[in-house]
Amino acid sequence: MAVLEDMGDYLEAEGVGTQGSTIFLGEIPDSPDACTALYLYSGGPSVQAMGLAVGKSVVDFPRLHVEGRATTLAAAEARVQAVYDELHNLGSVTINTTVYKSITALQRPFQLGVDQNERHLVACNFEVARDGG
Repeated sequence: MAVLEDMGDYLEAEGVGTQGSTIFLGEIPDSPDACTALYLYSGGPSVQAMGLAVGKSVVDFPRLHVEGRATTLAAAEARVQAVYDELHNLGSVTINTTVYKSITALQRPFQLGVDQNERHLVACNFEVARDGG
């Protein structure tokens, strides 16, 4: 299963929100005003080992970008802080069928500004270490 789906499932199970309603994967729709979006972006190189098949790795390091949106800055900050509180320094955990060795925030939640509808945007980025494929 893909990282975004795993993170969405984990955050939903932890009560952060509901996928398709307040948590969105790979997009931030025009509505609702208050929501959280998860995006995958390039991380560090995978750890390789001798004898692995082509295209396989020991550990992968994808990165996760989280954006929270709301009509007030405090509410947007709270959305991203909730994700930060669940994921930062998360130790080894299996989500669906993938073993995640660690998840670490690259910084504290920060303000991005406002969108075209004057809704506040706050973000945070995470480095993920998971078993390679």
